[in-house]
Amino acid sequence: MEMVKVYNKYNKSINLLLKWGYEVFISNTNENDEIYFDNFMWLAQKDGKIYAEKNPLRLIGVITLLKEYSPEEATEDFTEEDFDILTESYLLKPFEKK
Repeated sequence: MEMVKVYNKYNKSINLLLKWGYEVFISNTNENDEIYFDNFMWLAQKDGKIYAEKNPLRLIGVITLLKEYSPEEATEDFTEEDFDILTESYLLKPFEKK
């Protein structure tokens, strides 16, 4: 089995958001205007809605979920039954290093 690696995920995520018609912004959240990677929030705006996340990959993930599900459905927690079904559906095995 071959492991798929995708490089430059941030730029690909940003490019896809722009292709989908979002305006993408970066905001520094540090009160002292010091620039550290952890202080940035990535924002995407479209149709009067603004989405914010810590990095472009998480941002595109949230937007993709919300394209498929309503905000209520996208943020609902697993029930115990859902968790049982999920754990029965997947068999987790360690993979061999090559």
